[in-house]
Amino acid sequence: MRMTNLRLPGSALVLAVVVWLGAVPSLAAERSSYFDPARHMGLDKVKRGMKGYGLTVFAENKIERFDVEIVDVVHNFGPKFDVILVKLRGHELERTGVISGMSGSPVYLTDPEDGNDKLIGAIAYGWEFNAPGPPIGGVQPIEHMLDVDVSAKPSGQQVVSTHRPGVLTRQLLSRLPGTSLMTDEGRQGRFAMAGLIDLTDAQTPAAGGLSKAASSFNPGLVPLATPLSAAGLDRGLFAALAESLGGYNMLAVAAGGAGSAPQGAPKMEPAGVLGIPFVQGDLALDGIGTITEVIGDKVWAFGHSMFEQGEIEMPISGGYIHSIIPNQMSSFKFGSCGEPIGTLRSDERAAVLGVVGKSPKMIDLSVRVDLDGAVREYNYQLATHHEFLPMLTLICAANSIMAHHNLPELHTVEYKGSVAFDGLGRIEVGSVSSMMSIMPMLTDVVDPIDLMLNNPYSRVLPDRIDLDVKIRPECCLTSVIQARTDKECYKPGETVRIDLDLQKYRGDRFSHRIEYTIPKDLPDGRYDLVLGGLNAAILADRQNYPHLYAPQSSQGLFRLVEHVSRIRGDCLYIALNNRRSGMGISTHALPDLPGSKLAQFEAADPGLVKRINSWQVVTFPADFYMSGVQKFAIDVSREKI
Repeated sequence: MRMTNLRLPGSALVLAVVVWLGAVPSLAAERSSYFDPARHMGLDKVKRGMKGYGLTVFAENKIERFDVEIVDVVHNFGPKFDVILVKLRGHELERTGVISGMSGSPVYLTDPEDGNDKLIGAIAYGWEFNAPGPPIGGVQPIEHMLDVDVSAKPSGQQVVSTHRPGVLTRQLLSRLPGTSLMTDEGRQGRFAMAGLIDLTDAQTPAAGGLSKAASSFNPGLVPLATPLSAAGLDRGLFAALAESLGGYNMLAVAAGGAGSAPQGAPKMEPAGVLGIPFVQGDLALDGIGTITEVIGDKVWAFGHSMFEQGEIEMPISGGYIHSIIPNQMSSFKFGSCGEPIGTLRSDERAAVLGVVGKSPKMIDLSVRVDLDGAVREYNYQLATHHEFLPMLTLICAANSIMAHHNLPELHTVEYKGSVAFDGLGRIEVGSVSSMMSIMPMLTDVVDPIDLMLNNPYSRVLPDRIDLDVKIRPECCLTSVIQARTDKECYKPGETVRIDLDLQKYRGDRFSHRIEYTIPKDLPDGRYDLVLGGLNAAILADRQNYPHLYAPQSSQGLFRLVEHVSRIRGDCLYIALNNRRSGMGISTHALPDLPGSKLAQFEAADPGLVKRINSWQVVTFPADFYMSGVQKFAIDVSREKI
């Protein structure tokens, strides 16, 4: 949602204020030890009609002054929550309105008791749409902001998130071009087929749920959007990213080749630029805001949250403003981040708080692309936010492939990659897809990251991500015209011949035969036989290893993700339900058990014991990709046929 401002006179303004549901600490509470009466002024001294000034960066690193007039103090704006309404003038604010990226700009008034200019708070709120005249914005009182602190002993706990793995990345992928021919398998990805990712809300905007901001018009006073400058990003990817950020109160800004800020670490000072580097390297994604106050090594900024996450760990930097971009919906600062110089530690509704010094580890991503006979390598460093890291990985990988042009209309993508996880090991991925854009490749790489970061057991960060992609300008996608067995009844040990009539996309029709040998010890009876690609293999695998598909720890989840990753997507599979039953517990399987024994185990612990419904699976290499599943029923008899 784009947060801007509205100009309204007197009483109409107050009536227009709609309660923002985010409550912050009451001013009646005891003030923070950081509150210094010699430099800070309490809300009790702020009166209608008082005039002062604010400070912010409009260009480069130069801090400049704009005029402020107090319109009113709105009490009970939220539960035990007040806000200061101010009218702004100067630096063409009458034309631009309150600017996204001004969040955190400090506001000063003269204290009537001692005549000194003191900090009262930060520009933080506005209304949607611009109107003629001086804009009116909302100031977050400094008392609220200084209540945000870093815990002396970090708990390691974060606020509850409604994020579900795979949803945000599928939303972004669905907005990319070139997916019209994609099969259901391609749209889902192997981990959704395996039941590890619930895509129920994958088409619901802003399903991540970090921000309470909505993407539709809001007539009330709301936090200003945080500009996210994207330098070096493909236009199609930028459009998809901009739409996906609608529910996070972030405003995507196409930065072209602006790149990073000029060399040299800018001073961390009130009204200076606070940067949040999401991605660095061959692509830059930079969040931009303003510093409100600096005390020692602590930096307070924004005057509102970024994600309302509470405890957080992301890099912070100084920054550089290239220009102010006027816009009727939302004017914004067009800026870039410098090198990381500290860590964002707290993300609360009144402010974000960073600590200058050691910066958090960023994740290295390396992508090697073989396209048009040329091999190019791209390198990135990604911030380790649990919701955004999978999406950042996806964007960087896709951008590497689309750096010079989109995929050929007819294309086959061959890929292999690995994701190393802290203390657990490495997930190896690899397969071939055709006429499905790059979605199967991206989900194979991104879903393990999302699952390990956002699971019920513990948060496991990746150490490093590597991807090697080769794109061929050809198509190997086929559709099945007809599939048939050579007969209906077979003896144990006999060969089943399955003849396929196939149609290649924009190509010739051709035939293909697969031969499958029935197990010699298979009892007489009628059996289900399934032929297909990755989907068929995973369906059978879930029946054979139900205990693996019910992990009870992050280690168990890692083993499952590793197991599913090993199933090739560029093969054909025949699966026969052999009607054998068994049980699985944790990592152990007993595939053949008498019914009485199985019933005893299930009765003892029905939650832990998983019944195995055994399928025999045979793999066949193939030089084409077949979508869908073919099902047959065959009879097995030892009697003379």
